[in-house]
Amino acid sequence: MAAKGIRTQKTKLYFVTNDTIPLLVYLGAFIDFSGLGGQHSEIDATNMESLAKEYFAGLEDSGTFSANLNLDPTDSTHKALFQIKDDATNNDFILCLSDGTDAPTLDSHSDIVPPATRSSFLFTASVQQFTLSGSADNIVKGAVQ
Repeated sequence: MAAKGIRTQKTKLYFVTNDTIPLLVYLGAFIDFSGLGGQHSEIDATNMESLAKEYFAGLEDSGTFSANLNLDPTDSTHKALFQIKDDATNNDFILCLSDGTDAPTLDSHSDIVPPATRSSFLFTASVQQFTLSGSADNIVKGAVQ
């Protein structure tokens, strides 16, 4: 049986900037990501007739998304992420996997239009933190959550 899967190399993360005219930009020097998925809360529906605990699915908490990058203080997309954090705004993001090469676009309302030819995940998020790390014999890294 042939191996199945999607390579991570060539996966791209894009986001919409807070500029006067919003731009869809590709996050440069992107290393890795984790998150997306989340879970539903549970609403206890157990009553006196129940033989065991009973639950309804509650509201979904989409969880967090985090990405790491090689920090470049001159990269406009890195500066834009710091600005999104400082502005405390929700912005649209899209993670495009490597099973295609077409880029997403913005429509006339500045909403992201996913590419039809590659798997992608659209989400809205705030940048809650942008932290830096470094160690000997390495480069400065950035972590965005």
